[in-house]
Amino acid sequence: MKGNYRYSTVIEGLTLNSIGIAFYESLQDYSVWVIALAELIRRRCIVKEIKDEDGNVIAIEDNTWFRFHDSGDIQSVLHMKAINDIAILNPSVKFWIPTREGKFVKEFLKNNTKASNLTIRISAHIRTKKASDFGTGLCTSTIEYAESEHHCIAPKQGGSCDGEIMNCRNCWDENISNVDYKAH
Repeated sequence: MKGNYRYSTVIEGLTLNSIGIAFYESLQDYSVWVIALAELIRRRCIVKEIKDEDGNVIAIEDNTWFRFHDSGDIQSVLHMKAINDIAILNPSVKFWIPTREGKFVKEFLKNNTKASNLTIRISAHIRTKKASDFGTGLCTSTIEYAESEHHCIAPKQGGSCDGEIMNCRNCWDENISNVDYKAH
């Protein structure tokens, strides 16, 4: 109920996302959602050349990073599988999903292989406490956990992964066992 989440357009977008996921969840079939979202991501998550008026390349913009659910969470094992399928269909995109639904993830991993370009971070349920990976061996995320080796830089850069201090993609990096975030 703060920040950008107060704006009517953001509320409308999040509501539509929730309705869409609830619809496919009720069908117990995400196949149409997977195809549509995978195609949208394929078209938007690209590397773009930025050119000046003479056609000279002056910068490269890498949009091949995608985060699932900045608001909301995995709704079921089937929803987790759909997210994984989208990652499989977009091998050039690096995906990250934070989740508190470790039980769904653990169940998903029993019968499925996680896409190599998908980082799943099991989120801590309690601030300042270490996160459980629910026995999955996956990486985690915490809030204000002092013992974490990696702390999110975004609050020092106006909320952005990319900024004056550094460009950071730690959340997408499975070699980083835990990323700690500031409470917001």
